[in-house]
Amino acid sequence: MLNKQVLNEYEFDYGSKVKKFFSDLMGSFCNISAIFWFQFALFYVFAELLNLINNSNLLSVIRFIYFFINAFIILYCIITLTKSKKIILYQDMIFVRKNTIFGSPFFIHKGIFNQKILYKNIVYCDYSEYIPFGSQRRGNDYAVSIFNWDSLVKIKDKSGHKYYIPVKNADDFIDEVNLYAERARFFSKLNIDLLLKNKGLSYNDLNVRWKSKDEIDSIYYTDNMGNKVELIKY
Repeated sequence: MLNKQVLNEYEFDYGSKVKKFFSDLMGSFCNISAIFWFQFALFYVFAELLNLINNSNLLSVIRFIYFFINAFIILYCIITLTKSKKIILYQDMIFVRKNTIFGSPFFIHKGIFNQKILYKNIVYCDYSEYIPFGSQRRGNDYAVSIFNWDSLVKIKDKSGHKYYIPVKNADDFIDEVNLYAERARFFSKLNIDLLLKNKGLSYNDLNVRWKSKDEIDSIYYTDNMGNKVELIKY
């Protein structure tokens, strides 16, 4: 499906500029720590390879690969840090751009880096209850480390995974996500994903004609010319 079409964007709600600063600082610390440990492991592996190999040409290639990987990691992280953190609503999913490799040591995120949440998998989206600091927060997936609790949204998917996202204009976000999720759950039950993929359509492009309150007559979409095109006739 055409998940690259942006429907809306929302910002994280940190509560204040000071909280945002410390949240970003913690995220940067986590990234730097992850890079450090990865480079340490990478250095150990390549050091062992250098000790085992006697061919000078092959050694040169291995050294080049080592420095290339390190340069790529550093450059990738620099580019990533320039991208703003936000929540993007695509046609078939929520994209949470966190720009962190690992979660903070205080919250222990389940997910790493940026995340995708498919609408059709969402079973709950509403304001989160307050979670006391400590073990109850461990294992939960927070989009950022420090935030405004009053705007914290909890999303639960059908596998039981819980996402906690502080969102500016949380009321609008919740209403919009629930609308897309309800549509996605409805159309996903019709087993038409392959047909939509071939047509380049998403659930949000579809409309329903009803024979009766409980019986579908047809599924259709509106093309670029404004014509209503029948996709499926029941």
